[in-house]
Amino acid sequence: MRDIFRALPFLLRFYYRAQGNAFILHMFGVLGQAPALALQVYAMKIIGDALIVQDTKLFYTGLVYMGICAVAFACTDYAETVGSDLSRYRTEYAIRYQGMNIMAHLPFAILEDSGFQRLRFAYQSKISDISHLQDAMFMFLYNVASFIGYGAIFIFLPWPVILMFCIIFAIRILNAKREAQWTWSIFGKETREGRRSDYIERIFMDAKQSMSVKSWGLHIPFVRMWKKITNTILNEYEKKSWVMGSSVALTVFLQITGAIIGLYFLFHSFILKQITAGVVLVFFTNYLSVSRSFGNMFYNIREMSKALPFIVMFKQYLSSPLESDVGVRVSREPIHIQFDQVSFRYPGTHTDILKNVHFQFSEGDHIALIGLNGAGKSTVLKLLMGVYEPTQGQILINGIALQKIKPSAWRRVLAVLGQDQLFFDDTFKNQIVYSDQTSTINSAGYRRALSVSGFGSISKDFSRGMDTHAGKRFSMPEDEAVELSGGQNQILGIARTLYRDARIYIFDEPTSAVDALKEEKFFEALPEAFQSKGILFVSHRFSTLRRAKRILVLDGGRIIEDGTHEELLFKAGRYAELFTLQAKMYT
Repeated sequence: MRDIFRALPFLLRFYYRAQGNAFILHMFGVLGQAPALALQVYAMKIIGDALIVQDTKLFYTGLVYMGICAVAFACTDYAETVGSDLSRYRTEYAIRYQGMNIMAHLPFAILEDSGFQRLRFAYQSKISDISHLQDAMFMFLYNVASFIGYGAIFIFLPWPVILMFCIIFAIRILNAKREAQWTWSIFGKETREGRRSDYIERIFMDAKQSMSVKSWGLHIPFVRMWKKITNTILNEYEKKSWVMGSSVALTVFLQITGAIIGLYFLFHSFILKQITAGVVLVFFTNYLSVSRSFGNMFYNIREMSKALPFIVMFKQYLSSPLESDVGVRVSREPIHIQFDQVSFRYPGTHTDILKNVHFQFSEGDHIALIGLNGAGKSTVLKLLMGVYEPTQGQILINGIALQKIKPSAWRRVLAVLGQDQLFFDDTFKNQIVYSDQTSTINSAGYRRALSVSGFGSISKDFSRGMDTHAGKRFSMPEDEAVELSGGQNQILGIARTLYRDARIYIFDEPTSAVDALKEEKFFEALPEAFQSKGILFVSHRFSTLRRAKRILVLDGGRIIEDGTHEELLFKAGRYAELFTLQAKMYT
């Protein structure tokens, strides 16, 4: 329970910032119950006393108080109903906006961090708890207000009854601590079994992953694995459920026992004229309510305990370090890039992926990187994109260290097509122009992107042409959406990259799924159309590499060869060895 109360200030601040006046309205409706109920208890006592002594004036006074109560309850119920609805909508909007906004402003390196990936997965799996948590928190505050309001009866009760209630409440608090420990043991700690069952379920919820699993004949074993893991969790739930059963039984027993003992003392106090009949009436009508409110407070705490891990994750997620978009702007002079004795090792590892890499690359140069898997090609691209900083050495842009350049300004210089391409769910045309968010479409650049990539001819095979909707996940039936092949998607990605008005273009295996004819046309048209642009691409196909003006050969994290296709063949080194090996595969 201590953790819950520690989390409440953070939650209240977050809800207030997210909901604004709706939060104030909701809180007024919830906490306004306390004075309204206290006034109701007092009014009922007055009416009870008036009926016994037949005092008309006192009776009408009680009715006036009840009328005030009616107005107060109408106002608080209105505020609670409207505030609750508005709060839920605004909170859901805020929580989703916060999630996307943070992801949008995180540094590249954090997006690749395994610890952040675990946090993001846990956050996404628990995000639906925010509505449950908000409802439980406000119900807790509502029951606190109700308990305080109904608790006005203690003012009129004799001391033995008050003492009895204190003993009952103390027993209930001790039992609630036991319930909280049970709840935390089930819901509060993340388990390997719980994470594994979530992972398997997510596989089956994704159509493509589910299809792959089924094609391997793993669909039945995976279902059985999920069932076995979930049964383990379910058995633990069932064992602990006995705790809740005993808790409920104890609560009911205490309520009935309290009523019996309370009536006993009230009867004798009434006989001795120590209390009035109105007090007895108030006890009869409000005892169960005050007891129920007290018990519900701990039920709400238990429900909030289930969402406590989400609070921890949410706070940690919101405190993620955001990218600082400050630094030097990129000059309009031709860009000159220099890798100056760059070494790099990934965080948490002890081996350098790159070792003293040194080369220069200028705007207008067309160079290629080649090497076996693990040679460091993609790492070079990541460093150039600013995803990571070198462990040793530096990357200079016109003599300025890359980390001193404003990140957003540097990203505007680049157009990057990675191995894991992003496919939007939209029309062909929109998917291309997404890469350059300017106010108007660059018609000349658009036509050039379609022509050089070859996607213009592909779009003619579809009845709607460039207005064809690709992707069926978010399309409407009237869109008549289509699914593109792997090669078609790659060419669409190339067109999107080429449409961007960049100064440096980076391609990482851009045509791995494209047939040889379309690949040949693309690399034949690219140098001429983008002659003034810097182009850096990674490829394993020598038919592609030979078109580069300069080729860098990476091996073991070092650049071991540098030259044109003809020069490297003449050297008869690593490049010539790989070229000969690949040529034999086609003979």
